[in-house]
Amino acid sequence: MRGINLVVFAGNVGTEPEVKHTQGGLPVTSFSLAMSEKWKKDGQEGSRLEWVRVICFSNLAEICGKHLGKGDGVLVMGKLRSREYEQDGEKKRITEVMAEKVHFLTKKKERTEDGPTGFDEDAPF
Repeated sequence: MRGINLVVFAGNVGTEPEVKHTQGGLPVTSFSLAMSEKWKKDGQEGSRLEWVRVICFSNLAEICGKHLGKGDGVLVMGKLRSREYEQDGEKKRITEVMAEKVHFLTKKKERTEDGPTGFDEDAPF
């Protein structure tokens, strides 16, 4: 059976997006996304904050790098990817979201009325 690798996250951008370029010149933008949840059980309130690293490529990377800022609300659709790296002689593994779509849920003050591609003010999220 084939699996489906699709994730959808809605949250707030936790860090200013960082734009880099591959050796071939392809733009790559990364940012952290914070997702919070709150609950109440037996009169006790609780909350949890989860973080995920989002990676965007090509045109989407340019748009996110130009129009996203810390605190902006976004809906991210993409695929999970894991990779290994070495830090201080220790092997580490990280799982990231390779974004395929990013919907802007809140406006940044300097964003224009037209907004970037993929901006959907009327999104039901």
